[in-house]
Amino acid sequence: MCGEPITYSAGISFEERPLEDKNMTPQYGKTLLTHFFWGTTFACLMLGCIAEAQQLDPTTVPTFVDPLPRVCGLIQTPNCIMLATTAIANNIDRYDVAARQFQQQILPASAGFGKTTVWGFGPNTTGTAVCGEGSPTVMTDCFHSPAASIKANYHREVRVNWINDLLCHTWDTGCTPGAFIQYPSTVAIDTGAHWANPPQVCDHGRGTDCTGRGGPYNGPVPLIVHVHGASSASESDGIPEAWNLPTSRNPAIAQLLTAGYKAFGSDYCQINDVTGTRAANCPNAYNDDGAALFSYPNTQFGSTLFFHDHTLGVTLQNVYMGLVGFYVLGGADPNDTTHDLPSDCGTCISSASVTGGLPGGDYEIPLAIQEKIFTTDGSFFVLGPDGVGNIKVVNGKSWPYLQVEPRKYRFRLVDGGASGNLQLILSGGLKFTQIGADGGFLPHPVLLNNITIAPGERADVIVDFSPLKSCSGTVCNVILTDGAANGTARRVLQFRVTKPLAGLDTSVVPPDLPHRPDLTNTATRTRPLSLFESGLGTCDTGCATPSPHPWDFPVTEVVNSGDTEIWEIYDYADNHPIHLHEVDFEVLNRSKIATPNVLIPPSPGELGFKDTVVAKVGQITRIKVQFLDSDGNARSGLFAWHCHVIPHEDDEMMRPLCVVPSGQGTANAENFCAP
Repeated sequence: MCGEPITYSAGISFEERPLEDKNMTPQYGKTLLTHFFWGTTFACLMLGCIAEAQQLDPTTVPTFVDPLPRVCGLIQTPNCIMLATTAIANNIDRYDVAARQFQQQILPASAGFGKTTVWGFGPNTTGTAVCGEGSPTVMTDCFHSPAASIKANYHREVRVNWINDLLCHTWDTGCTPGAFIQYPSTVAIDTGAHWANPPQVCDHGRGTDCTGRGGPYNGPVPLIVHVHGASSASESDGIPEAWNLPTSRNPAIAQLLTAGYKAFGSDYCQINDVTGTRAANCPNAYNDDGAALFSYPNTQFGSTLFFHDHTLGVTLQNVYMGLVGFYVLGGADPNDTTHDLPSDCGTCISSASVTGGLPGGDYEIPLAIQEKIFTTDGSFFVLGPDGVGNIKVVNGKSWPYLQVEPRKYRFRLVDGGASGNLQLILSGGLKFTQIGADGGFLPHPVLLNNITIAPGERADVIVDFSPLKSCSGTVCNVILTDGAANGTARRVLQFRVTKPLAGLDTSVVPPDLPHRPDLTNTATRTRPLSLFESGLGTCDTGCATPSPHPWDFPVTEVVNSGDTEIWEIYDYADNHPIHLHEVDFEVLNRSKIATPNVLIPPSPGELGFKDTVVAKVGQITRIKVQFLDSDGNARSGLFAWHCHVIPHEDDEMMRPLCVVPSGQGTANAENFCAP
């Protein structure tokens, strides 16, 4: 097999795979010949010509045989998983969240498939119990991928101590206690790229966060967590060079540090646990404990956020292995109708339930939708540079089903995949009522036949199953499909409308929704930017002239906190979901580059605030952004903006965003935004 094209599902090889598939190219900046070379090199050198790791045929995996793992929304019930606070003091919710390796049943056990080795988040406690597994079934103090949700409330600070605990513990099996976890051969990294580089072996000498010299990497996993959509200070943003390794109190890690490894990245920072403000000695604020303590003030409207690894150059591998979870932000209290809406969980017993609110409790379900490729032994398999899969995994199960009552449900949708849009469609003529997007509620509900979201985007939707209250047999099965996918990956999830009503559905979707007011202030600047196959660039030499800059090029996007800007994003190659850290923005319009004055209005799902927008090829996408949170708080420091197709950002389609204090000159931005 060495020297031959590696085939995807449905027999599509690297050089044969159509570029327009799923609206994203497999990897920008690479020719098809490079794809072929990269794929065969990866397979033959890293995987020994995949003699030991054969790709699993997705047609051998039965669909809709396992129930959907339930992650909690705003109201916890016995049927869903939510992380518990470690401590509550001074109106601050504290979490100690560890990233560990464990085995999770993703593929159906009833079909003879074993468990998959994953990395995921859970409580920093003894033992690594897996949510939804065991006898009796474990639903608290457990690990899962995606993680149990973190629940937050408007204007109530959350502090999370993110712990890189990717070590082998005494209670683990299949590894040597005390050893550090390594990247599997089927999820290998490219050490010749610009990446975290803990060994400090750079093509220009010694250091971290640099372009390496290639070759295998057998060291520990670097980790930094970014809460996608959160407005927080720079030291809690989770920028790519702020990673750290597991604790150097571990002898195996300490030995590597003695040999020249670095324990943390060049932008490592965290907060002071006493003051809650930026640690004084960043980037040397690391405490040798494998952790970073971050603060999230939650001065935003209620919305669906999510957290994931963001380490420079290896985000694809870390997220593919499972390092992702939900962060659900609600109002100040259950009756807050200014920043959120109440939740009605029906017959559940909860003081947080309000009759006449949106569907809540067991009727409010976050859904993280991803695509994976597996080997025949159930391991993850990143085939080629793009991370596209052929098996849909929803909340950590392949092609699950969900039993529902004939009533309204609320689904918080996240495209947690590596690349490619989701175009979600319900069978049986059912429709979505979209009520929210990335930054919270839309002004009004929108009835849609399908929902399209790109990696990093979210959609908050209501689905009413009451038309099927008198159904029988297979008519009661509603299939959620992905119209943007091919072959087996089109199937997503089955709803079985077979549960009797537990009680009267008293939930209500109001015609007007609480949302952040539109930005009415005049923009201080219109900033043209350009996207090419080779990265992000400025328009200093004209937008049509390729001028891409790598991540470590001097910062070009420098803004004053409080300022309002219009960004005009010229896209010359492929569709790219562009994500801005720290801020939400409004989508103003688009136009074709050839006819810039013929404006295309935002889609219905873009009428609320966003933090990720799809820049479409051949078009100018215009967004309006004020560098304040929705409460008017100004934060300065180093952040990022990038394409959220994960292989693209790993390949440096990502740039620093430097926010300097209001009124301060921008000439010394490079120094101001240094760690």
